[in-house]
Amino acid sequence: MMRFFYKARDVQGVLVEGQLDAQSRAEAVQQILRDKLVPLEVEGQEVKSSQRTSVLNKGRVRLEDLADFLRRLSDLVEADLPLIRALQIVEKRTTRVLLKEAIGRILVKVSDGSTLSAAIAAEPRVFPAFWPGLIYAGELSGRLKQILSRLSQLVEKELETRSRLISGAIYPLIILIVGILTVFALLVFAVPRLSAMFVELGQQLPLITKILLAVSAFLVKTWWMFLVLGFVVGFWIKFLFSTASGKLMCERYLLRLPFWGEFISVDDMERLARTIGILLESGVETVTALDCGMQTVKRETFKVHLKRVIESVRQGVGLSAAFARSPVFSEDIVNMLNVGEESGRGYQGFLQWAQVCDRRLERMTKMATALIEPALILLIGGMVGFIVMALLLPIFQMSMGMG
Repeated sequence: MMRFFYKARDVQGVLVEGQLDAQSRAEAVQQILRDKLVPLEVEGQEVKSSQRTSVLNKGRVRLEDLADFLRRLSDLVEADLPLIRALQIVEKRTTRVLLKEAIGRILVKVSDGSTLSAAIAAEPRVFPAFWPGLIYAGELSGRLKQILSRLSQLVEKELETRSRLISGAIYPLIILIVGILTVFALLVFAVPRLSAMFVELGQQLPLITKILLAVSAFLVKTWWMFLVLGFVVGFWIKFLFSTASGKLMCERYLLRLPFWGEFISVDDMERLARTIGILLESGVETVTALDCGMQTVKRETFKVHLKRVIESVRQGVGLSAAFARSPVFSEDIVNMLNVGEESGRGYQGFLQWAQVCDRRLERMTKMATALIEPALILLIGGMVGFIVMALLLPIFQMSMGMG
């Protein structure tokens, strides 16, 4: 028997915290669901132990695998196949070992009488934290088919946005890496050999050549210090982001950066708005939709403000009024939510908000790609040109003197 600590919400959306004893995490989730609570977090000795000992639980399933799993399951359930049969087909067609074995465990639990939400909740290292609560809401309302379809749309939209960002960043990244390696190779390997030749000739060197030789000599002697410094800085940043206070401190500066701060802010807002809008449109209770949306947000700064929004809504404040109380949500956002509320379809305000953010992300990605690529080419080309010029000037001077 193990003890589990949990956070959940009741039918009124009130946050409930407690503990219970169970043989496994899946059994603990079942007990929480039987109490008519939507589980948000379930932590205990079994979860921590399995994370240390299980080889399968290392890492996470790729977003592409989750999108494929959801689309197949959603299509089969919408075709009126029994859930167990649908899971059997999806398991058979899945090739990723980690996901395949997780689906197998889900299939066993569902076959034994467990709900799909409880079975998924027992796989916290494979599936996102907000999935069980959302699926449970669909099971309670009898809209499991619709919820699975909407959830699939969310994951596919997230995948589309991520692919667009990666495709926009990959070419500039290749240019940057190749440029850095080229400059490093010239300074560490090529320049020292030519430097020895210049010393033997005893010729008076131009200023830019002296600067280049000094930089090269410094890198040859201290290049390992840059590696150590990089590891130290990386470890320090990872440590800061491992705590809520550290993340808040780092985000305070990141969000103020020109362009980049706005970009990561719009990216989080698009994901938040789309999640809440789709869930509200599917009939999910408002507080549950807000809670699920908050769990998709990456920045701790926004999560702090969203918790206050959820608390205000739980106390009876309207959606637009609750968002208006937070300084991170602009007046335009509040107006869109207010129009949706007045029309009696609050989800439309969130979906409109998501569309606005999506268009801004697309424009910013194109603009960044259009500006960064030529800037990197000019920067790397300028550095290589400086090295070549600094090396050729003494040779030209020597040839002219001999002539």
